[in-house]
Amino acid sequence: MLSPFDPIIINEILEKTELTKQETMEQLQQYYKQLLAIPTHYSIAIEEVERNSEEREQYQFVWTNTGELIINGNPEQVAVLLELNEIGRIMEYSREGETALSSENTLPEMEEDKSQPALSEDEAYQIALTFIQQKTGYRCDEYQLTKVKNEEEKYYFYWQQEELQLPVPYSGYYVVVQHNKQISEFRYYGTKAVNLSDQPDQATSELYRYFAQFLIKQLDLNIEITNEQPRLKLAYFARFLIHGWRVDGSNWGEIMERIKLADADEEADIHDEDEASEVEEKQAKSYIDKIANFSLETMKQSERLQTVEQLQQFFAIDPENYELIRSSPINEHVEGLVWRKRHYISKRKQEKTFEHLLLDGIEETIKIKWNRKTKRVLGFISFEDDEVIKKDGHEGVGEVARNLWNVDKCLEVVKHTMQQLYTDLIPYLRLESIRENDGRYFFTFILEKKGHALSEQFSMAVHRCTGQIRMLMVPDITGADVEQLQTTPLYEVSDIADQLQSSITFVKQWQDDYAADHSERQYHLVYQPVARTRPEKELSGLIDAVTGEWLTYR
Repeated sequence: MLSPFDPIIINEILEKTELTKQETMEQLQQYYKQLLAIPTHYSIAIEEVERNSEEREQYQFVWTNTGELIINGNPEQVAVLLELNEIGRIMEYSREGETALSSENTLPEMEEDKSQPALSEDEAYQIALTFIQQKTGYRCDEYQLTKVKNEEEKYYFYWQQEELQLPVPYSGYYVVVQHNKQISEFRYYGTKAVNLSDQPDQATSELYRYFAQFLIKQLDLNIEITNEQPRLKLAYFARFLIHGWRVDGSNWGEIMERIKLADADEEADIHDEDEASEVEEKQAKSYIDKIANFSLETMKQSERLQTVEQLQQFFAIDPENYELIRSSPINEHVEGLVWRKRHYISKRKQEKTFEHLLLDGIEETIKIKWNRKTKRVLGFISFEDDEVIKKDGHEGVGEVARNLWNVDKCLEVVKHTMQQLYTDLIPYLRLESIRENDGRYFFTFILEKKGHALSEQFSMAVHRCTGQIRMLMVPDITGADVEQLQTTPLYEVSDIADQLQSSITFVKQWQDDYAADHSERQYHLVYQPVARTRPEKELSGLIDAVTGEWLTYR
């Protein structure tokens, strides 16, 4: 059995003045590698010291079974992440990719019962308590167990600080126990400063009046993508939905003033755009005719890229030079694919920091996001090094290459792509803008139906030297979704405001004052608006213009 956490050992390591920072980190990572039963053959891939928002040091370590951490690398890679605060205590810990732990961290094997979860809630609770007591040194009685979830073969236990019998968000700690008895995640937040003087309650009837004024001033009507059926809805979007209405009413007037300032800032932004630089203005004017005359002919059927090989062929990904290194699900139907140049060698092999890791994760890669169910490409981006021509001692796109693909030829690439992949959406698409930047032409499309625009845009970038697509971003919708969209609002903004009391209610909860300086930040008791039909869900800021229903996140 491994020894439990010992704060004396940690203090001794941190107080050794003769140690260099690197030596201190090595001793900390050796101690925690043994404490957390990290397999001996795992080696350190990341070790660095950073300062957090409070200017306090935090130590970060990552061990892997391969000795290096590649974001878009081997799917069999296993990684263990550990973050310590300035006194060497665990702030964050996670294990990804492992299927089992050593015997020190598991309960004895039990005969599998198909009718029951592999692990009961009581068993998982005991595993979580044991981890907190023996591996972190934090007290188990300091916070209240406020929530337990069992989903995706994991138990989530949340211990939180409670004030006035209400949990304080992002306080205490949580532990994740997998059904295979593995601790896969731990996060410590600690005790938060709470303003207990927010006691006198302002009548919620008065708040409804303020909230109605707040909505009337800032609701926009757009086409929105939702997780419900039908997927597209004509909806009002509350651009600045602010949840922090303090129970004593002390900031209600400030919120209303904030809305006025936001409207003023928006008008100023529009004014600034009108006074764009002369070069950009001339460039924009030169594209006006092209936009006005641009049209797409609908083809009989969009091309359905059924396989990875067809994706490679369509986007000119040469299999001799690039290999598929990762295929991972993003959600139920959407998948992400990553190719990397063969024989890639990192320029930062000896650097063990997260910054260099992120750079290595994108360098010389090509990424595609697609919906396997609809066979629709939703995203494409290339991080290949641009081919440049040396001219006058500077690196830049040479004049000869610049003329190879002018905006007209790049428009043909755009037209071909849209016609091949998205012909069912063509009747609703309008070319909104063309701009030139960093050796590329960027094309933006707006989807419209009967005067209403989709809040998400279609974007495509074409390299002006090679004529290749370098970026593509497309909303996850189909022509059938657009056809089902009802575009006549049955509820006006005034109707939404008049029916506030029957559609939403307010619950009390603690909320962090993010606007304050960090040293003065504290939690205030606020009224949180929630839908009466789904009070346990957070409002999304969308209101269905056809049904008048306030939409929530899942």
